[in-house]
Amino acid sequence: MSEPNPLPPQPALAAAFLLEQALELHQRGELEKAQALYHQVLTLTSEDFTAVHQLGVIRNQVGDFSAALGFLEKALGLHPRSALAHFNMGLALWNLGRGEEALAHYQYSLVLKPNH
Repeated sequence: MSEPNPLPPQPALAAAFLLEQALELHQRGELEKAQALYHQVLTLTSEDFTAVHQLGVIRNQVGDFSAALGFLEKALGLHPRSALAHFNMGLALWNLGRGEEALAHYQYSLVLKPNH
């Protein structure tokens, strides 16, 4: 007898379930586990802003700023008015020595969300 699949049968529901788990792991600092689940979400729905953005956040957290840029560029392509994504893009750019570009993203994040 096979084990039951813990994921809901519909891809959108499965992605939402995995995303919730990934966010909880990420908040607890279990970055590798969270990252794996974010990637699983993207296999089910490649256009999930939160999963893509959070992968960029994790890459920033571990100091892989070049990889962070790739994820954050994709996230901003999906949701160009995300103040938080612009802020995180600024962080990655700043750490890559691209201060002027970073400043532009920081400033735009403040335009989008002045109390950020």
